[in-house]
Order: sequence, then structure tokens, then C-alpha cells
Amino acid sequence: MRDSKLLVLLQKMSDKELQNLHDFIKSPYFNKKADVVQFYEYLLLVKPDWQSGNYQSVQKEVVFGQMWEGQIYHAPTLYYLMSNLLALAEQFISVEALKNDQMANYNYLLSYYNSPNLDKHFSAALREAQIYQSQQVLDANYYRNQFLLHQHENLYFDKQKKHLFDGSLQQAIDQLDVHYLALKLKYSCEMLNRQKVVLANYELRLINEILHYLDTHPHEDTPAVAIYAAIYRCLSNSTHEQYFEQLKQLLHHHAAKFSTTEQRDMYAYLINYCIRKINQANSKYLHELFEIYKHLLANQLLLDENNHLSPWTYMNIVTIGIRNQDFVWTDDFIATYKTQIAAQFRHNAYHYNLAILRFNQQQYSATIGLLHQVVFDDVFYNTEARMLLLRTYYELNENDAFEALAVSFATYLKRSKLVAPEKAERCLQFIKLLQRLHKLVKSDTKALNLLKKKIDTTTGLMNKTWLLDKWNEKAPKR
Repeated sequence: MRDSKLLVLLQKMSDKELQNLHDFIKSPYFNKKADVVQFYEYLLLVKPDWQSGNYQSVQKEVVFGQMWEGQIYHAPTLYYLMSNLLALAEQFISVEALKNDQMANYNYLLSYYNSPNLDKHFSAALREAQIYQSQQVLDANYYRNQFLLHQHENLYFDKQKKHLFDGSLQQAIDQLDVHYLALKLKYSCEMLNRQKVVLANYELRLINEILHYLDTHPHEDTPAVAIYAAIYRCLSNSTHEQYFEQLKQLLHHHAAKFSTTEQRDMYAYLINYCIRKINQANSKYLHELFEIYKHLLANQLLLDENNHLSPWTYMNIVTIGIRNQDFVWTDDFIATYKTQIAAQFRHNAYHYNLAILRFNQQQYSATIGLLHQVVFDDVFYNTEARMLLLRTYYELNENDAFEALAVSFATYLKRSKLVAPEKAERCLQFIKLLQRLHKLVKSDTKALNLLKKKIDTTTGLMNKTWLLDKWNEKAPKR
């Protein structure tokens, strides 16, 4: 049973879900087969085994012996039992999902009540659904549910056979339009974004027609449409910075009307826009990105479902804080948010990022002390901490330590199977150029100029700005 669909599914369930599934299959409404209950209860009994990777107790012959003691193993009989239990588990998942989707429940109720003799039931359920709907986030799904409610109203009105005007049909089609526009724009943004990252040949049908329509019908009162239209324009017209400003303002006023997850996704587009501009040497966006991160922190939009901050987001914020020269804020951030990082990542993330800050504050002895605290159990920290330590030795004129580390680091990069070849090559380029600079004296103008030309023409060079600063310190003054 080790690789069966049934056991793989059960392994993904939480203890609470497994217990609720037990209650589910014991219910005669859903299951009347006692052997399925007995089979599942055996699986629960040996749960510590299959949860820890010990599959001895769930080998098919062992399970068959427990279920049909004394009988000869018959695979089809066991497969039939497994199939029944899997079907019940999948039904359980659907029922649990329905329990957690209140609007789906209202829609089923309204469809049932929409008959001539259940008017009071229909009206009461519709009122409850409308109140519930008024408290929901304004994403694309909101407008879908609005469409469905107005659709129920229209069907109800139509059954009354009254020759009167009723606005529910118009309202239904209006909400359907908004749902389509919001969802179409949202997925178009994702398609356009993916095309910037990977080779993808998506066909963005009707998008130009939709944008043209929105030029005269901007839907400013429907944030799901206005925001994704602004995101799309940012992605497709990166040189027109007014779209960035428009998106920033829309998010400032309306982001809170969406779920936390969708807010994160929306702001991710804003962040990526800033990063692209920074990579194009537009320093204005260093401050823009810094302010966005501050806003997201203040509104707890960077924490995951476990209230944890990603160590990589932590590092990105430290980097942007340093590049904005706000060392006091960055120092406070490192100390305050280290406890938000999951325990298994916290030690390295805290010491490495604090080392980067101390390096930029020219506190080189403190930098070395912090880097010695970093555990080299991750390929990222293994390379980046050594890179920072190499620069620190250079700044301190620790010549012997610098040369020893340069040699050992280069050897590690050439031999390591864990470091990606492209990353290893970029590190080796930097080490080689820094070693050349380290050996040169100020009087060797020719060699210094040759090195400067090499630094300028090396594409993708790591720490290029810092390396040029060090070159300038040695270069003859003009």
C-alpha cells in the first residue's frame, strides 16, 4: 500500500482531518459498510508507522491478514476495500470544502427554495445571503457570487409571471461582466508576468479590446478591475511610470478590500516593477521599494499562514534598507523581526544579515565575529558568507587571511557539486579580479587601467559597485 493513492492521501491529512474522516465513514448516511470502518480503524492504529516512513504494518499481505485472518491473500478483495475507502475520503474532502464555502451553501439553498411553495424560505435565505455577501472581500469571486444571487432573484421573479419591470436581470449581467473583466485581467497579468520570466507563448486574446473599453469605462468603483488593469499596464508599458503611480494609489486606497493572499500577490507586482527599475539603474525606485516594504510590514502582509517571515524576504528588506543608507531602521528591523523567521532558518538569517549591515557600517571586526556564527549547512550561506568575509579581510588589510580564503574558496567552488555552475563562475570571476586588485600598487597605472577595463566589461559581475570603489581607492588621482 506504500505508494497507493489512498495511503498517499492519508499521509497528507492533518491529525484533525484524519479524526474527522473517521467520524465521516462511521456515519451510516455516508457509509453502511462495516468492513470499511474496520479497515480505516486499523490504518489509524498503525498511523505512527506509516507517518514515520515504516510501511511494514501496511504491506498488503499484512493488512489482508488483519482483515481476514486465516484466509489466503486475495488481492482484488483488498483493492476493492481500498477503493471504497478512497472514494469516501474524496467525498469527505468535498463535504468539508462545502462546509467552509458559505456562499455555495446559500446558492444550493436558493436553487432548492426557488419553487412556488417555498417563497418565505427563499426570501429569508436571500436576505441572509445578501448580508453575508456584503461582508466579503471584493475579489473577482465576489462579483461571481453577486451574479448568482441576482440570477436566483431573476428566476424567482420570472416564476411569478408578473408583467412588471425587475432589475435583477440587468444586475445579474452587470455583475457577470465585472466578474469576467476582473478575472480576465488577473490571469492576463499573470500570463504577461510569466512571459518575462520563462519562455512562454501565451495568447492574450481580447485584452486590447478590454483595455480600450476601460479607457472610457474605467470601473473606478470596482477595485478588482481597476487594480488589475493598472497592473497589466505596468507590465506592458514599463517606460510609462504614470501607471506605477496609478497602481500605487489604487493599492493604497483599496488593497484592504481583498484577502491577505491577494493583497500579497498585488503588491508583488509593484515590488517586481521597482526591482526591474533598480536593475536599470533608476535609483528613485530604491526609495519606492523601501516604502512599499515598510507598508507591507506595518500591515503584516509579509507573514505567511504560520505568522512567519521568509528568510529571503528578511534579507531583501535588509538589502534595500542598506541601499537607502537607513542603518538605524535596518538595525531595528533585523532585531525586531528575527523572531518572525521559522526556528530552523533563524540563526543563519539573523547573523548573516546583521553581518551585512555591520560591513556596510564599516564595523569590520564585528562583521567577522558575526560571520563566524553562520553555520555552513546551506549552499547559499556557504558561498555568500565566504564572499562577505573575503571583502572584509580586504578592507582590514588582513593579507594572509585574505589570500588563504581566496584560494580555499576558489577550490571549494571548483569542486562543489551543490553550487550551480553559473553561480560558481560568477564567484570565481569576482575572486580573481579582487586578487588582482589586492596585489596591485598605486604606482602601477598601466595594470590598474587594464583591470578597470576588465571590471567594466565583465557581465554579471558580483559586487561590481564595491569593486569599482576599491579600484578608485588605488587609482591615481587626476
